[in-house]
Amino acid sequence: MKKSLLFLFVFVMLCLPTMAQSKPDKLSVIKTNTSLVINQRYYSDNKRYALVCQKAGNLVLYGFSAPEKYFPIWYTSTYSNPFNVSCIFQADGNLVLYAKHKNEQKAIWNSRANAKSKEDAAKSWTSYLPPYGIDSVSKPSEAKADDYWLQVHDDGNLVIYAGSYPHGTMIWQSETGGNP
Repeated sequence: MKKSLLFLFVFVMLCLPTMAQSKPDKLSVIKTNTSLVINQRYYSDNKRYALVCQKAGNLVLYGFSAPEKYFPIWYTSTYSNPFNVSCIFQADGNLVLYAKHKNEQKAIWNSRANAKSKEDAAKSWTSYLPPYGIDSVSKPSEAKADDYWLQVHDDGNLVIYAGSYPHGTMIWQSETGGNP
């Protein structure tokens, strides 16, 4: 019994400094290299907005007027996709929807957040797909996984930031902010 208590005490003392120094995780922040779970809600901190990757292939940002009363405020218009769909917030800061068909993954939408200029971002989204795989970090800037984050804001805006959390520069947004 004394050994168990001593072990528990030593374990807690060793872990306390680590826990105190770790960054607080916000519900509304999605880190890079995250594959969004199909039909899971990724809420804003005030729980009035949620990002959902639907099984049918649409990525939707919902607003909630009551717990079970919701309405779409932004979406990718990629619904009715008959294939297996995944949504990945890649290490290069790009949010991408993939459809898998016959063991081949194809991007069906992306945020173009890794575009190098406004002209690149204005191109058709299919013309700016990276030529590398979904887990690649081979963007020319050699970005690290901690260099980007995706956040569902309390005003209904979905934003991708470049830089270390919580300080960074907005590089893409859904332009749905300003909601009460």
